[in-house]
Amino acid sequence: MSTSVRVNACTKTHIGSVRPKNEDAFSNFILDGFETISIVCDGMGGLQAGELASQSAVDTLEIKLKASLPDANSTAAVVDALRDALAAANGAVHGVARQLVAGLPAEDKPLAGTTGVVAVVYQSELIVAHIGDSRAYLMRSGVLMPLTDDHSFVAEQVKLGHMTEDEARKSRYRNVVTRAIGISPTVLSDVSTHTLQEADRILVCTDGLTTMIQDVEIANILDKSENNISATQALIQAALQAGGNDNITVSVIDVAVTQEGSSLVSGDYRGHVMRSIAEYSEFASNGFAAASSSPDAQSSVGTAINEAYRPIQKPEPVKRRKSDSSSKAWMLPFALIGILMSILLVGVMVIDPLRVSLGKRLTGTTTVFEPEVRPEFSRIKYQDPMIFSDRSPARDGILSWSVATGPAWVGASTGKVFVKNMAGIVEDRVAPRRGQQVSGMAVDPDGNVYITDATRGIIERITLAGNRTTLVSRLKNPSSLVIDSGNGAIYYIDGGILYVVNPVVAGK
Repeated sequence: MSTSVRVNACTKTHIGSVRPKNEDAFSNFILDGFETISIVCDGMGGLQAGELASQSAVDTLEIKLKASLPDANSTAAVVDALRDALAAANGAVHGVARQLVAGLPAEDKPLAGTTGVVAVVYQSELIVAHIGDSRAYLMRSGVLMPLTDDHSFVAEQVKLGHMTEDEARKSRYRNVVTRAIGISPTVLSDVSTHTLQEADRILVCTDGLTTMIQDVEIANILDKSENNISATQALIQAALQAGGNDNITVSVIDVAVTQEGSSLVSGDYRGHVMRSIAEYSEFASNGFAAASSSPDAQSSVGTAINEAYRPIQKPEPVKRRKSDSSSKAWMLPFALIGILMSILLVGVMVIDPLRVSLGKRLTGTTTVFEPEVRPEFSRIKYQDPMIFSDRSPARDGILSWSVATGPAWVGASTGKVFVKNMAGIVEDRVAPRRGQQVSGMAVDPDGNVYITDATRGIIERITLAGNRTTLVSRLKNPSSLVIDSGNGAIYYIDGGILYVVNPVVAGK
């Protein structure tokens, strides 16, 4: 496989000036056909297992990418491999969280979560995938260009115009992420591709850098640094001088358009303890208290490699303030009102004459409160589960149902929309467009499939005949959607905000 660029990558990490431990993890390596793969993860410090989350994510990403990228023969295949690897990392970290919860008393609910950025140089292209608020930049001709959008509360407020960049930087909520690896069973990743040029400089970093110094200072350091080694050192030093309030991890990749020589990884090539999946499972089963005993599993370089992993400590229970009798006296009238309202509600729902009478008074009909005939779901018993269809593995979180089709879902690897037709046969409704990323799906009573395409920022309707119509466009980050089977309204989530698109009736 021919390539048109060579790179020199350098990664460094620092614990910072405040944190008691380094919860960042990274890996930087080269594969045949790929000039570099740089992974940076930032464990969420507000959770008990931040360093375990970042380490698990990096381990899983490295294992998955080393297995899948050699078979990728196109940019689209690389994009798919990155999305699949991030989905696997999310599952691994979420598994860590579940084990931690299972191992502690009910009142202690620690979770594991991490951000993640993966930068892959393939032929003459840079492919960046990310989740969370760690970032990637491209420096070209003295201009610093962000390649990622933060998945954070303050970033969303800036997009909506509710907060300035300076206000976001100083906000008490600046560390609140809206998307992270491991918090939920599924997560949506953003992937972008960029064509590289001679003398480009790529930066991948955690927010320990970007919350300490502004983009203009980052650009100035990258522009003045003679090479990527001095650039990483200068960036970390600047963040430390600004306070060093968080762990700092910086990866700088220099690009040269040439067929001569080989790409290099300078500095530290791994900032975590590398484990196989089996070794990590054993590590997790032991309470995450001991490093791997395998001599080959641990790197001999890196500034954050040999940190001791402490057992998870049970937090001290929160002492609740006892209220005196005087503070309860004023609540008595409200409690009595609540009891009376509850009695009235039970009467409305249970006593048939009262229900019918109230219905007549409100609407003039006796059926307003009559419930629809349906089974009592609380009493239904279910049989053991069986495979509905193994034709295409279903993508987590992308599942819908309609009276016209039955179940409908998206294939995990193909991206095709599958439905069960009226004859009871599973069929693929339509082939996906190139680069399409289905992030949500619904089916209306007529069998039309509605999908959100996160890549193009649109909502599409796909008819039974396979015809596609764009209904909503220029979306930022569309995800889940549902269809109102009564009037056809579309409800969807974009950038953490719920929207509704009401139908327009012809002739009105």
